[in-house]
Amino acid sequence: MGSSETSYFGPVNNPIDNTLIPGGSSSGAAAAQKLGYSVVSLGSDTGGSVRQPASYCSLLGYLPSYGSISRYGVVSLANSLDQVGIFGGSVEDIVNTINVIGGHDQKDPTSMKQEMNLELEDREDLRGIKIAYVYDFEQFNIDEKVLNDYNEAINTFIKLGAELTEIKFENREYFSPTYSVINTAEASSNLSKFDGIRYGYIAEDYEGVEELYVKTRSEGFGEEVQRRIAIGMYYLGSEFEREIYERAIKVRTKIKNELASIFKDYDLILTPSTPDLPAKLGGEKGSVEAFNSGDYHVIVNLTGSCAISIPMNEGLGGSVQLIADRFEDELLLNIADKFYKEVK
Repeated sequence: MGSSETSYFGPVNNPIDNTLIPGGSSSGAAAAQKLGYSVVSLGSDTGGSVRQPASYCSLLGYLPSYGSISRYGVVSLANSLDQVGIFGGSVEDIVNTINVIGGHDQKDPTSMKQEMNLELEDREDLRGIKIAYVYDFEQFNIDEKVLNDYNEAINTFIKLGAELTEIKFENREYFSPTYSVINTAEASSNLSKFDGIRYGYIAEDYEGVEELYVKTRSEGFGEEVQRRIAIGMYYLGSEFEREIYERAIKVRTKIKNELASIFKDYDLILTPSTPDLPAKLGGEKGSVEAFNSGDYHVIVNLTGSCAISIPMNEGLGGSVQLIADRFEDELLLNIADKFYKEVK
């Protein structure tokens, strides 16, 4: 959860450069796909854990609309945010995959009622497509290479005939704080079942039930997981802290309404996928900095929308993210396919 360096099985290396991290919690699947071990691979995405590794490993990373793929069998982190995403080398591979695994599952009540039957069109250009793009990066300290690649992406969309308009999110300062409160609160509740009795890892040496709980969770949960559980318990631990969680739910509704308003005028939203390049393994990038760099990822999970991270380079470099309204996955993937073929 949250990091590829605090896994129970040890850190994951970036296939492009083994001295770098490959991204967040689904980066093992990204690394495997980049190494050619599979045509596609799956990962869970609660706030960017598919799209960030896709960016760092120069892959396509697709997050479908909430409910498009069953979460049955996936360990829940935050129920209202978790989605299953797909890493791939081509949009066609991603479409073929979601058409098989997507759609309704009676074992997941949050799954959509319809079946997935997405189709790719052979588009000549992107005329008639309206794209809103962001360009306010002051708080991110965006990497120069990432910014250059983002500018190239904007020019490519214009070249393909799309109509681009710059926008600013009114509620952007609340994206990461809102996500953090909801994520940690839901995680502390969901992960409480891992007590060494019913699920998962169990400590070997203990005396009494309380010590079993403490040792099992201390040994079985990584540093980042323990941190989020602790913060979540704080938010839910008293009447005052519960008020913070309730406020986060209300702000989430405001964010949903803002995106709904944008999608009335535009087909897609364009952002950088990540503002930075992958850090060194064992580096000093902190958890707060990691949260802040994911603003444009978490809004997709908060709103149940769909998005895809598209690399601008085969090696290390910037990636862009396209966001579409919920259940506009076919439009998103068609535009992504045309764009990716142009820049690849």
